[in-house]
Parts: sequence; C-alpha cells; structure tokens
Amino acid sequence: MLCNAWGFAVVAHGNRKRLNGERYINHPYAVMLRLQHLGCREEVLAAAVLHDVCEEEDIDLKVIHECFGSEV
Repeated sequence: MLCNAWGFAVVAHGNRKRLNGERYINHPYAVMLRLQHLGCREEVLAAAVLHDVCEEEDIDLKVIHECFGSEV
C-alpha cells in the first residue's frame, strides 16, 4: 500500500516545485519519514505521502478513499 501511495503522490505532484525550487514531493516524503521513525503503521505513512494531493493537485478525497481505503 505504501508503495502505491508513494507512486500516486509522485505522479499527482509531477514536476511541481515550491517557491524555493524544491520538488513538491519532498515535503510529503519528509513527513512520512518522520512518522516512520516514530513507528507509525503503514496506513498513517500512506496518508502522510498523500496529505497534499487533494489540496494542491485538485484530486477529490473520494479518489484517495477508493484507491487506499478509509484508514488512509
């Protein structure tokens, strides 16, 4: 599931960059790494990498629910 969530987020964010020139996907990845270090379960890690997809890429939350389930 986490690999699928990561791939979904990478494709969704594409080559988008932040104002500082950093790739947009770097932030969700960093959040996921912090939560992984804390021992969070896979659903939480998947939610971390997907957390900006709905807000920044105009993907409906229903799509996330359908693809990854209600836990994510």
